[in-house]
Amino acid sequence: MASLSLPRVLQLRKNSLDAEREQFEKFQMRNSEDVELVKEQSNYGFESSE
Repeated sequence: MASLSLPRVLQLRKNSLDAEREQFEKFQMRNSEDVELVKEQSNYGFESSE
């Protein structure tokens, strides 16, 4: 069984976490854009007509 050195294992883990964080940030941005769109759509046509 091949063994990896500790620095190599840590670098692989860091790369994995960086990629996971990047995906999470993209999801969060897309999700917040969707929330804003829903807010805009829900307000459409419901302005008070005083």
